[in-house]
Amino acid sequence: MDDISIPVGKGKITVTRSVVKLLVTGKYLTIRTVVSQSPCTDGMCQRIIETEIGIESPGDYPDMRIFAGDGIFMAIDQNVFSSVDKGREEVVIRRSISGKLIAQGLEFTS
Repeated sequence: MDDISIPVGKGKITVTRSVVKLLVTGKYLTIRTVVSQSPCTDGMCQRIIETEIGIESPGDYPDMRIFAGDGIFMAIDQNVFSSVDKGREEVVIRRSISGKLIAQGLEFTS
């Protein structure tokens, strides 16, 4: 089984072989953004934007866009879609050494 590239707007998201193996059971790869405030003392707090990547059972994703490619399904939120589309980004979803899912090449701009 090879890596799978799925076009997303003007960019693409590539899912590596190690992640594809986890998705063959009919589950969805989900990519969401989580926004939090950074610690600050002067009232000029910066927002911290991070991704939350998971593997979930198919369900109703009203706030997400669904993409499919070569037998796998992916649900991404609007922030991720905009980032990949506007930046023409090539994002790679892979597993870290510890087994955690990570996104390489995904940048958020305000």
